[in-house]
Order: sequence, then structure tokens, then C-alpha cells
Amino acid sequence: MKTRQAGFSTIEAIIIGVILIALIAIGVWVVKEQSKEDKPSYSSAESVDAPAVPQVDAQSDLEEVDKTLDSLNLEAGVSDNADLDTQSDAFSN
Repeated sequence: MKTRQAGFSTIEAIIIGVILIALIAIGVWVVKEQSKEDKPSYSSAESVDAPAVPQVDAQSDLEEVDKTLDSLNLEAGVSDNADLDTQSDAFSN
């Protein structure tokens, strides 16, 4: 008697296909779960209420603004301080 070997390879292909589909489904689920954890929560973000800075029309106003900004401690960069100095010089001339 001859045994049919063709049926065995079909069953193997179906089993491999089912395993691949299961692995893909698990992979998609894992990626979705990780992306949920990576998103920042904006509700937990700390809000900062900065005081209103007065309008600058004169040298004294600029000094008041400078004091207000210094009180906020925003760690201004060198370029920010240079801009304030330039604006201050423009008012004094």
C-alpha cells in the first residue's frame, strides 16, 4: 500500500500559518500596549501661572519687567540677557 504524503504537507502548512497569525496578533497587541505607556499624560503636567509682565514704555518700566522676569527664575540664556541689555540701552539714549 502507498501512503499519501501530500496531505501531511498541507496540514503542516496550515499549522505554520496558524502559528504565524498568532505570533503577528501577539506582536501587534504588545506594540499597542507599549505605545499606550509611552504617551505623555498631559493631565499630570505641571502648570505654571506666570505673573503678567507690564508693558514697557520707559526705562523704569523696563527695570520693573526685568525684576519680574528675574523673580520667575526661568534660567534665561545669555542671548536673552543680551537682548534685555540692548533694549535697556535704547531707552536710556
